[in-house]
Amino acid sequence: MVADVIKDGMALEQADNKLKKDREVMLAAVTQDGDALNFADIELKKDKEIVLAAVTQNPRALTIADIELKKDKEIMLAAVTQNGFALRYADIELKKDKEIVLAAVTQNGFALRYADIELKKDKEIVLPAVTQWGIALYFANIEFKKDKEIVPAAVTQNGVALNYADIELQKDKEIMLAAVKQRFSEGSHELLKAFIREFPETEHLFLLLDYEPIYLTLKQGFKDQNSILSLLCEDVVNEINKKNMV
Repeated sequence: MVADVIKDGMALEQADNKLKKDREVMLAAVTQDGDALNFADIELKKDKEIVLAAVTQNPRALTIADIELKKDKEIMLAAVTQNGFALRYADIELKKDKEIVLAAVTQNGFALRYADIELKKDKEIVLPAVTQWGIALYFANIEFKKDKEIVPAAVTQNGVALNYADIELQKDKEIMLAAVKQRFSEGSHELLKAFIREFPETEHLFLLLDYEPIYLTLKQGFKDQNSILSLLCEDVVNEINKKNMV
């Protein structure tokens, strides 16, 4: 049976209950597929070596590990290093552990949601979180939504993060420009229109035109800069919708 589970850990599902209590078999199974922990005898779900092997292969295995092992730093660190989302299943005390939370948000910025509130006030945690996933700005302490290092990092990764910045920074030309440049996808035309309303200077608009082929096409037909501004403000949504329907 060991030979079988080395090739396919999930083969344990069809195994005799006696084998599901066999430590050697279970260790081989979870090393190949962490989800095989589902089929382990309850006592083996308390076995640190087995659970560590399982979460290292698949952090999702943490959801079925014994509750005491969710308090184990070594196991949790292995899990969040593979998938930061695993922080969701950590014991409350480990959500206060800076090393674990930093590993989690570096791998997946969304993990900031599950960090202890005090760590959401820690710039060394928040900056890597928004750098990995800009929208993690939503979960950051309010002070960071005004931070001129945090917010640009967030909108550079995902322009939608601009929605979660302080209102004053939403009007900051450089920050808004970074957001618009990044967000040429669904919703990007709204950021562009907002940028034009706030900053109608044409030199910035012409920079933007070079980032998206559809805008470049519009640019070619208009020598008059004001006409381009007008067209973009009024019709850019329709133009992008046509593009998306192709």
